[in-house]
Amino acid sequence: MFDNSDWHDNDEEILAFQEEYPDVYDFVLKVLDSRCDDAILQAFEDDYGNDCLDYILNIISGQASEKDIQEFREEYGDEFYLPIKKIIQRKKDEKHIADKLREDEDINNEEILAFQEEYPDFYNLVQKVLEGNCNDSIMNAFKDEYGEDCIDYILNIISGEASEKAIQELRDEFGDEICNAVVRMIQNKKRQRINLSESGPVQKKFKKGDFIGTEYEVYDVLGEGGFGIVYLVYSHRSKEVYALKTFRDEYLADIKTKERFWKEAQVWIDLDRHPYIVRAPLVEKISGKLYISMEHIGKDEKGVKAHRDIKPANIMIDQNKTVRITDFGLAGVLSQSACLEQSTVQRESGTDSFIQTVVGTSIGTPEYMSPEQFEDLSACDERSDIYSFGIVLYQMASGGRLPFSTDNPSYRWTALKHFHQETSVPKLNSPLLPIIQRCLEKAQGKRYQTFRELRAVLDPLLRRESGVVVKLPELKELEAWELLCKGLSLLNLGKYQEALACCGRALELDSRYANAWFGKGVSLLNLGKYQEALACYGRALELDPRHVAAWLNKGIALLNLDRVQEAIACYDKALEINSRYAEAWYYKGVSLDSLGKYRDEVVCYDKALEINPKYAKAWYSKGAVISNIGKPQEAVACFDKALEIDPRDDTWYSKGIALVMLGKFQEAVACFDKALEINPRLAKAWIRKGFVEDKLYKTLAAITSYKQFLELASKDDAELIAYARKRLEELEGE
Repeated sequence: MFDNSDWHDNDEEILAFQEEYPDVYDFVLKVLDSRCDDAILQAFEDDYGNDCLDYILNIISGQASEKDIQEFREEYGDEFYLPIKKIIQRKKDEKHIADKLREDEDINNEEILAFQEEYPDFYNLVQKVLEGNCNDSIMNAFKDEYGEDCIDYILNIISGEASEKAIQELRDEFGDEICNAVVRMIQNKKRQRINLSESGPVQKKFKKGDFIGTEYEVYDVLGEGGFGIVYLVYSHRSKEVYALKTFRDEYLADIKTKERFWKEAQVWIDLDRHPYIVRAPLVEKISGKLYISMEHIGKDEKGVKAHRDIKPANIMIDQNKTVRITDFGLAGVLSQSACLEQSTVQRESGTDSFIQTVVGTSIGTPEYMSPEQFEDLSACDERSDIYSFGIVLYQMASGGRLPFSTDNPSYRWTALKHFHQETSVPKLNSPLLPIIQRCLEKAQGKRYQTFRELRAVLDPLLRRESGVVVKLPELKELEAWELLCKGLSLLNLGKYQEALACCGRALELDSRYANAWFGKGVSLLNLGKYQEALACYGRALELDPRHVAAWLNKGIALLNLDRVQEAIACYDKALEINSRYAEAWYYKGVSLDSLGKYRDEVVCYDKALEINPKYAKAWYSKGAVISNIGKPQEAVACFDKALEIDPRDDTWYSKGIALVMLGKFQEAVACFDKALEINPRLAKAWIRKGFVEDKLYKTLAAITSYKQFLELASKDDAELIAYARKRLEELEGE
């Protein structure tokens, strides 16, 4: 079994090696991953010599003798040899774990298939409970057939609340076969969740030393809950430390939820700087996922969430003893995510035993939830936050004790809902009690109606009890860099006009701020004002000739003006400054496509992907050009890579086209369906889907697809419109 006790030490040593010898590190990984061709071997030999190459290959293959290893260590030193050895060991361990998991999964699957055949009623009940699709009628039918004790045993095993005695009773009554199969099904479900959260298109959890995008290096995981993860990161661009927050992909899987999420992110951006708010200076999109970079408040400081989920875990207190509130409005959008409907989710994280519970459209931490929040999140307003703040006040006055709590995790939600809606506030010997009682009124209309009103009561009490007078801090205007960050965040939210205004205000404060000229240029570029954008990039480059992003975006503006050769010259300039700038390689490839230089184009995409293997656009564009030059099978592999990283409608559509070229019509239809799930108004997917369905003699389906295309098609699609109308007449006439 793999022992991971020295794993983190390995990480630090390997990271140092990667930093000092990046080409050797990359070479070793490529050999271990079987991605090393003759050109790579030759390049390594040219740089390090034949002896070094032979030593490393023999060490990796396990053919190096003790004498070979000793010679290698004497010539190159342990700081060279030991990290290579550890990288090799890590790869072996990873393979061992993967093989063991596959072996276990095969055994599990065989047992479960046998269980499904012999006990279909048990199998279906367990499956539906695990998937959250079990309703009262299914439960009652099973109860009638097998009795209430049996269903209680199974539900307790699934929830993890079954005692050893209860499990033994189930074994005694129904046999080991049923009990073992139920446990196997639960294990499989857990494994699926792990796979979903750590690989493929669903969220990967980053670890120390990983990069999120090309800028943020992960130093630690600050927190992890049911909905997302907060990383402690170092920005190699700004040389600052941030808390970088993102949400689990399963809660952002549908387009409507994504749109609501982006709107909620803008709420935080619009708050600007405030002494009592944890700043979120930048919203960024990295590999198709939204991230919010926040000001980092140190580990030793306390933490309270606002906006429908106030609690002590997220009211931060900084070094100056100033309260800072974090996370604005983001829980609300998740309550409307399709994946949360008719489900209950509970997760624990950290020493805080933080649990978020979701039931239908209610979301929050039940110990701090207002009575109305248990019924419907949309009914919550400022008075709901005042109720939650009243719970915090109660804890402050009682030495941390909650007014309402339960020790029974099985009925936590139900019990706390009853307490918050029906039970009086327990008495306290504190001058705060009358204020707390009004905060915790069951009816919203009886509480303080605003925090301003509540403060007007708290201030005199504080002055009377302690003599302390709290002065409200003065609000300061945003500085140029803050205006730029706000502008860049608005850009990432697609608010180009507002972004342009922010960059303009930054330049009013500092007309020689190269980054602000760059931000203004990007805003104009996205508004289609390419000539004006060029002028801004020109000004940025006058102030900072090595502004690599300005060279890149100047090239993009020129490309949009069909000045292709000038665009390529800009990308080359960017690559002179930073040869590992993946975006410059990518856009150079795009420009070469318009010149018909397809082989050179593919080389550029490969360069981009060598630097950033998670660059979805590069995989997509490589697939598109390979498909166009008649290599659909290779194109499908590229589209699959892109879909793993960022599943987009255009990528599903293009994969469908490549599958049509291969004659795989059923698979092509499935791809067009995926594209239309994401974007039902994608007219080109409807016409291609109709064409393939027509070929498969699925007449009714083809008729529907052609009609949908005709509803959505633009005037530019005249030829396809004529074809669809002609086929509709023929099919409906048959």
